[in-house]
Amino acid sequence: MATTKDYRDFILEQLNLLDNITCKSMMVEYLLYYNGVLFGGIYDDRLLVKIVDSNKKYNMQETIPYESAKPMYLVDDVDNQETIRDIVLDTCKGLKWGFMDIRKSKNITTITLVMVFTLCFILGIIRWINIFNENVFVITKEINSHITNFTISLMLCTLIGYLLLCYRKKYSTIIIIGLILISTNLIYETILPFINTIDLIDAVYGILGVIISLIYLLFIDKKGFDN
Repeated sequence: MATTKDYRDFILEQLNLLDNITCKSMMVEYLLYYNGVLFGGIYDDRLLVKIVDSNKKYNMQETIPYESAKPMYLVDDVDNQETIRDIVLDTCKGLKWGFMDIRKSKNITTITLVMVFTLCFILGIIRWINIFNENVFVITKEINSHITNFTISLMLCTLIGYLLLCYRKKYSTIIIIGLILISTNLIYETILPFINTIDLIDAVYGILGVIISLIYLLFIDKKGFDN
């Protein structure tokens, strides 16, 4: 049974004591957000909220929003605006501070992340060894001389981007981080000669590391997390 528009409007009216409530349609049901935090939804003409430690004191009944979904709490007293407000606030408190709303990575994401950082570590070790032994280098001596910028940029962008994706930030935020890192590479390698030898090729390698990271992060944003 799909949620009726009248019931949706009724629930939204009951949430009037809270500012910044957002309702997003999901097929024939509705997801509910408070200050950007997904705390529950309206399913089959029922108001459900996520289960967290901070809302267990209300002794709500567990139910499932749809087949094969995780259990949620059913809010029975939908006529009481104060009760609904308190439940929503306590639920969001638990989600925000209890880390209950972090996206769960798939195994392939964990494996590829380990591979990326292992590769960067190996490249860094080889670059360090090259300082003492010129016969040890990454692919060619030319590539070896610029590999540090590549690995640092790749690791930074990947680490920051992955953490932001875990906390449900949009990919557009990752793009901004990437642009900041690209700008930092250009500034550091071209107009700060007093702390670094000017080397445009170093900047190119750093930018390449950021671009590869952004492509990888786009992939895991689409395919690398459980729904």
